Amino acid sequence: AKTGEVGVSRRTSVSTGFSQIYLALPPEEDVITRVSLPTRVIEAELWSVRLFLLFVAVLVGLLGAVLVGFAARRLSAAIAGFTAQALDVTEDSTSARPRRSPLRELDQLGLAIAGLARRLGRRLKEEERATETLEVVLGALPQGTVLVDGNDQVIYANPSAYVLLGAVPDQLQGLSPYQFQTAVREARERREPEVRLVDHGKPVRRLRAIATPFSEDERVLLVVVDVTERERAEAVRRDFVANASHELKTPVS
Repeated sequence: AKTGEVGVSRRTSVSTGFSQIYLALPPEEDVITRVSLPTRVIEAELWSVRLFLLFVAVLVGLLGAVLVGFAARRLSAAIAGFTAQALDVTEDSTSARPRRSPLRELDQLGLAIAGLARRLGRRLKEEERATETLEVVLGALPQGTVLVDGNDQVIYANPSAYVLLGAVPDQLQGLSPYQFQTAVREARERREPEVRLVDHGKPVRRLRAIATPFSEDERVLLVVVDVTERERAEAVRRDFVANASHELKTPVS
């Protein structure tokens, strides 16, 4: 205290024999004030303060737990609603309605899910129309069309394929004639079209098949054409030219 600072000391008092805390203040008008209290008195005062702080902490904790539970319940209900909305999108993209929420972030999430559902619905309708158009076009073609995926699974065959081949199995290994199987496998392996010309069926038909691989995956498109009449006409033309040439040789000479 003589140096102008607050002096603090804790020791056992010689006069009382109890632990005491001493405090000395800087001098004012050459007078130094010193006070002391037994440690047990200060501890008793601090104990009441600690009890009060503990009570306040427990009360605040309980109140916070109630508020957090209420907020969590409200948030979980909103999340459950958005989960149901997302499931609706997976089942039927066209009927999903936006779910609103007083929380701005969740409200934006609901609107985003509803917007995504509308876009998916429009895209699905466009895909369905494109698929229907493609099936109508392929179904009207006289050429047989067979699509085989990378696992040798037949994923599409138009009606003409059944007419020309008699039957179209689910797996490539059951496809007849066998030369068409090899054409598909070699086209996939070599990454270039393969052509086969075979006789098939009863009555025997002359079939020409072209196996064309897809550039982006392992699928192969097999197109089968009946060239029986074409080859017959070509044979008739060759015979006519040969016969006419032979018959005209003598007169011309």
